[in-house]
Amino acid sequence: MKGEYNSFSQNKGANKTLERKLVLFYSCNVWGKILKQILQEEYDVLSTNRPEEINRSYKGIEFIFSECKGRCSIDCKEQFFISKALKTPLCIVRGRESKKVASTFLCMFFHHRPLSSSQEKIIKAIKESKFYVDLNRLDYSKPLIHQIEFVKKFIVEKEPKILIVKNVSEEIHISRSYLSTLFREATGIILKEFIVQLKTCHLFNLISSKEPLWRISKLLGYRDPGTFSKIFKRMLKVRLCELRKEKD
Repeated sequence: MKGEYNSFSQNKGANKTLERKLVLFYSCNVWGKILKQILQEEYDVLSTNRPEEINRSYKGIEFIFSECKGRCSIDCKEQFFISKALKTPLCIVRGRESKKVASTFLCMFFHHRPLSSSQEKIIKAIKESKFYVDLNRLDYSKPLIHQIEFVKKFIVEKEPKILIVKNVSEEIHISRSYLSTLFREATGIILKEFIVQLKTCHLFNLISSKEPLWRISKLLGYRDPGTFSKIFKRMLKVRLCELRKEKD
């Protein structure tokens, strides 16, 4: 990838005239190439795997893209730090887990203030791309196992507070056990785990707010703050109160 993209540090000065035309790929080695293909005519694309190169003094980043590795850890918080520091929208990109599904990707968008017309244009270009999972492209003639990307898209677009396997299965009118079996067969991961991974992204986005943890737990669909803390401590290997202190 380093041979295909400009280095962030080398282009810092050269791109000052393109302040409103920069898109940064942070740790986006796999899907960065596809995203660059979508945006290359309009935006100068930079990439880096070194967060220390990014700081508040750098201006003009329109959007940040970061690839989800499918394995949540404390390190995943970095892209949210960067997005908040630069006051720039963040897109978490997630690709397919197996060859049984189409070569498409899912996007989760996070932003802390209203989007500019240029930022809205970037989102529009992505959603109109053939690589983007569009629920309107669902082909009911194919077996559900080949339509799991659409199930994932359906889940991504739901509010995190209502995201549980039971709710998903009821809305798409198949049994919870059958859906879970198909999902694991198609992706290699457990549906419940996939939902927790999505909620982890929302957690990192919310943890910097002044909302108390009990309130965040409700926003993510957990009535009991104790259960909420245990689930994410097991996932991230750190207590949430410690995560918040580090983020502050």
